[in-house]
Amino acid sequence: MQWVEGLRLYAWAEQQPRTPIQILRVLSQVARALEALHARRGLHRDVKGENILVTPEGGAFLMDFGCGTWAGAAPLTDGILAPGTRPYRSPQALRFQWNHRHSSTSHYEATPADDVYALGVTAYRLCTGAYPLLLPAIGAEERGQQEVRIPSGRDDFLRTELEALILRMLSDRPQDRGSAAELAEAMEALTATRAAQAVRRRKGWPYFVLSLAAGLLVLISGNLNLEGFRVPPSPLGDGGTGGVADAAVADPPVSGEKLEPEVHSLSLDIPQAPLPGQRRPPCPRSQTLVRGGCWIEIKASPPCEEGSYAWKDACYFPAPAPRRSSTSDSP
Repeated sequence: MQWVEGLRLYAWAEQQPRTPIQILRVLSQVARALEALHARRGLHRDVKGENILVTPEGGAFLMDFGCGTWAGAAPLTDGILAPGTRPYRSPQALRFQWNHRHSSTSHYEATPADDVYALGVTAYRLCTGAYPLLLPAIGAEERGQQEVRIPSGRDDFLRTELEALILRMLSDRPQDRGSAAELAEAMEALTATRAAQAVRRRKGWPYFVLSLAAGLLVLISGNLNLEGFRVPPSPLGDGGTGGVADAAVADPPVSGEKLEPEVHSLSLDIPQAPLPGQRRPPCPRSQTLVRGGCWIEIKASPPCEEGSYAWKDACYFPAPAPRRSSTSDSP
């Protein structure tokens, strides 16, 4: 058989703190393995953390098919339930075992929904370090009324979407759990959404810095009245691209010296459309609406410094768009 170099799932989680995205990636791979197995009318019947190996690269492998079966296979063991691990048994299996406890010929027929339920128990155990609370099997219908809740002590670790997926797999009704394929798609979609959100946050960071810098410039210029201290650009400069610090230390012109004209062609005009990540109307009172985008005016005349844009003899910074909360619905 193939040799898999890795850690068992729960040991992998204990090795170091894992993010919800890492957990979703591993669980989605296990769900895909179950999808392939169920498509061939097979069942694992012992899905649990001890039977899942995670490689150093984050690949997940579903192992140990010793309790598995397939459609049409003859039973090899006696007993109401096939070999397995009790905490991962579905409500239907436990009820069947209780209702037929006095029978010597009854045998529970597992379904793909039992594997999905076991995956839910595995995910619950992975995230919380405990198993879902199980009521005694006495009273066949009592367990179905149990409301499974992830312990609040780990809510900071879990995301709402991940919790909803786990509770879905642990549903008392098999038809509400979804197939392994549906769960894999939901997990992969959540992973992609989170990755895209992280990229957007990283891209929005420069605009946040620009906005902060622009606000400081406005505050400083408003308090110090820098207009009276403005000095024409030095002939030794780079054509007007120096910043406020350059202007503050520039040598005053010698009386009678002919100054070089300002080179306005190096200034960037405000584009015809808003920039990526720029705020759009409605704009706050402190910002100016120009060509469909919100801009922060700085008290400076063109040529504008790097990162700012010229419009009507003034310089502006693009206002960053406010961060938006996730709009993805829980599966």
